[in-house]
Amino acid sequence: MSDNLGNHTTDIVADAASTYTVNLHAVNEENPSQTAFGGYSEYQGKDFGLLDQTITVNFTPTSGTTYRELFAEYLKENPGIVADQVLQSDIPLTFEAASNYINGIWDDADVLALGVEAGVSYQGYPGELGNFVSEWTSFAATDNYVGAKNFALDSAKFNTLLDSKVDLTTTDTTLDIPFEPTTEKMTVNFKTSDGSTLPNYLGAVGNQGDYLVPRPSKTIQGYLHQTVDADLFIPTFTGYTADKSSVTFNADDSQTETVVYITAADLKTTTIHYQYADGTTAAPDAVKYGYKNATGEESSSTVTAPTITGFTASQASVPVNFDYAGKTADITVTYTKAASSSAGNSAATTDSSSTSSTPDVTGNTADEKAPVQKETIYATKKLGLYRTPNFSKQTREFYYAKRTRTNRPQFVVTGYARSKQGRLRYKVVDVNHNRRTAGKVGYITANEAFTTATYFQSNPKRVKVLRDGVKSYRQASLKTVVHRYRQGQVLKVKKLVRYHLTTRLLLSNGEYVSANKTLSIKQ
Repeated sequence: MSDNLGNHTTDIVADAASTYTVNLHAVNEENPSQTAFGGYSEYQGKDFGLLDQTITVNFTPTSGTTYRELFAEYLKENPGIVADQVLQSDIPLTFEAASNYINGIWDDADVLALGVEAGVSYQGYPGELGNFVSEWTSFAATDNYVGAKNFALDSAKFNTLLDSKVDLTTTDTTLDIPFEPTTEKMTVNFKTSDGSTLPNYLGAVGNQGDYLVPRPSKTIQGYLHQTVDADLFIPTFTGYTADKSSVTFNADDSQTETVVYITAADLKTTTIHYQYADGTTAAPDAVKYGYKNATGEESSSTVTAPTITGFTASQASVPVNFDYAGKTADITVTYTKAASSSAGNSAATTDSSSTSSTPDVTGNTADEKAPVQKETIYATKKLGLYRTPNFSKQTREFYYAKRTRTNRPQFVVTGYARSKQGRLRYKVVDVNHNRRTAGKVGYITANEAFTTATYFQSNPKRVKVLRDGVKSYRQASLKTVVHRYRQGQVLKVKKLVRYHLTTRLLLSNGEYVSANKTLSIKQ
């Protein structure tokens, strides 16, 4: 057997097997020899793991099959809920739910809402998760248990594991599911900008309506620098815009965050532009949502400017206030070469539709490290991936050929750098999951003639479907498929919805589709 490049492979599964077995083992990342949510049971006389399980799929994986696809096949084969077990047929959801539930990120209302979204009954699931929490809490309190008392799923590594290729050299493999010991706590409050009651997730459903009301406050646990952006933790509500899509644990023992759902009447949008002295783009824009309500109450925030090697930002931290009279405002942060910073930096300016002046908001130079604002892009022309920001034949890893819109190479920008000649480069991760370059890390040109945003950044109003089978979903998380569209169909778009690093198109019929531009084109 050979792959599409003519290389011979040892796919013994594809040649001989009709079933595939996966042993799921939750591990403590800081001590891989320790089971997460497990230990030695004197009663059972053996080691155990509350989240450990072995599954067998009646399916023959191929060289391109990922574990996520394998688990999806298992769910098709086992659509019902397995009684008296925390692990359900939906393997990724099970680990996420166990972690989120024990750490307060999801409560009974969230779990029930997940079931409503999926169109199934999860009424027994909160009880099963409660049993899991009770059993683990009791065991971790015993004198003979030594180890972390609680864990949180490392979602980033877990998703990387799910998207990795199935091991075809065996028909029986073990996957270590990565968990981190929890060390931090945070209180997260939820409110609306106008003081009205928080809306329900999906409206009253049978006798479960009372459970679908979001809680006004949650105390959650996690590990340092963990970002919490789980579905239904900060859910999407029609008619509201959340001022943030995630929260991140810091080292503050009394950390408190507030998520504000802003009404259309109160909503204000500030866009921060990062540019060089010549006006060219230095980094992707940052968009912040805030409000000023009828009583005069207003929000504010601070954005840390990205660090670009060899350049100094006119502001390291950008204060964002929403006290302007219009609906939108713009702030510009200018980057100058570090060697000339002592002579004075360019100022960042704020402009809004409500003022004719441009107040000076200069600040400190960017001496401190700052987080990179991630962006998803794709290549529109032939370009190379390089090991360093200094491009040459010796540092080139791979060439991406120019492709049609539906097959363009896609990347996530994770950083910025300058070559020795001062040319801007993107540091990227290749996210072309079905190609041999998937997962490669390197540098590509930041020249706007070669790349553009993978996802629509504004409402296209109408799009034409570019391939058969484009799916629409019941929710922005794209979990429950409701329809498949044919190539050539034209769809009316009501609104563009932001979701993590991506965007979604909310159609006029209430369905969501991915705003990935390889799937549709503006009409």
